[in-house]
Amino acid sequence: MKKNLLAIIMFLAVIYTCKAADSTITELHGMEDQNGKTHLFYRINSSWGNDFEGGNNNNIFHYNLSANIDTLFLSSGGYWSPYFTSGTGVGDFAFRRNDPAKYIYVTSACGIDCDFFLKTSDDVILKSNYFILSGIDRFAISNINDSLIFVSTSGRIIKSTDGGGNWYITDTTDYLKFISLSPFDDNKLIAVNLNCQLEESSDGGKSFTISDSSSLTSDYSSTNIYYDKDSIHIYRSSYSYLSESPCNYLAVSNNTGKPGNWLKKYSSINSLFISLDYSNSGVVYLADGNNIFKSSDYGDSFELFKTLDSVIIGIYKKSGYDKLYAATKNDIYEITSSSVKSIKHIVTSVNDKGKEIPSNFVLNQNFPNPFNPSTTISYEIPKLGLVQLKIYDVLGREITALVNEMQPAGKHSVMFNSKQTNKELSSGIYLYRLKFGNNILSSKMILLK
Repeated sequence: MKKNLLAIIMFLAVIYTCKAADSTITELHGMEDQNGKTHLFYRINSSWGNDFEGGNNNNIFHYNLSANIDTLFLSSGGYWSPYFTSGTGVGDFAFRRNDPAKYIYVTSACGIDCDFFLKTSDDVILKSNYFILSGIDRFAISNINDSLIFVSTSGRIIKSTDGGGNWYITDTTDYLKFISLSPFDDNKLIAVNLNCQLEESSDGGKSFTISDSSSLTSDYSSTNIYYDKDSIHIYRSSYSYLSESPCNYLAVSNNTGKPGNWLKKYSSINSLFISLDYSNSGVVYLADGNNIFKSSDYGDSFELFKTLDSVIIGIYKKSGYDKLYAATKNDIYEITSSSVKSIKHIVTSVNDKGKEIPSNFVLNQNFPNPFNPSTTISYEIPKLGLVQLKIYDVLGREITALVNEMQPAGKHSVMFNSKQTNKELSSGIYLYRLKFGNNILSSKMILLK
């Protein structure tokens, strides 16, 4: 009896002595509702377990910025042990008419096997034999008619014209995986074939033509499409292997994705994240590592916009406003042309009690230095207070004020662009001065044209 009791105690100790892994932000998406209010959707991944059992959470959260309300949006996670596995996963999701309360998402229920299906915000499963047999890869709701839905499943593209009640195959001539539906034209679709080439349709998916035969994209799941305000330029971010090294790149079509019009504009070994300012045609924001770049000419050229302390995993530009949101594994930042501030901090482990508060007032050397035309100035403040950061020439004449606002304790950074001043600046030495309370620090920087 004692031996049996000891065995039970040891068994329970193994189960409940589990090491929790760090929680990290892994995705960031954003949208404007019908009233122009910003909503952010981000995913937090965390896991726990030991040699006997474990589990994983991959939940999606909804941050309503105008109401300052942060809530769980969709639950996703699972549990495993030597005896069984269970869980519910959530993949792609999309909204009807930009209404955060009306959406459709891909979900899976796993036991011995996993079934994938579409589910609505009303908890209705959009059933189809296609889904039961082989799962769902990607889907899109029409921006023009929200009863029209396209879905990629088992290498076929199927669609519903009645909001998900009935489905049929659009094209049976090739093995295609659906990627994107134009927000301007329900007849224009983009897909990827077996050779990892882009194909486009102009007749609602009845027929497809190869639009990029370069085979630069290695997998449909690593390809994302963005449509410019002018409805002519299309941007594609993709992941592929060139030679023996992985490559992430941005390609642009200047003719609605038609054959022969895709040109590579930017590449990196880092993951790339794209967001457009839909109030201005040709304005593209691109995150590469911990840097954010901006293009105002359809991706032909980029200049540094902001640099963060950590690697960026997602960005979202609020169109028509001087606001961009970026996520790292720890934080979600609100970024303007003159400031960077964390609006959401994620506790990444039991040892993380929050962001470390600087103990001193610090002004760092700008980077890069020398610079042309942009450079980043970073600083630290130990408590909440009024911060003023100004640029002067060597004669002490003020050129511009970069910061003049109350800021919380912590690390901050701001970009100075020599082209965005009231007068043309020549090569030479300039001063930047930081004032916090009665404390003043200054340093020199060099503009080299």
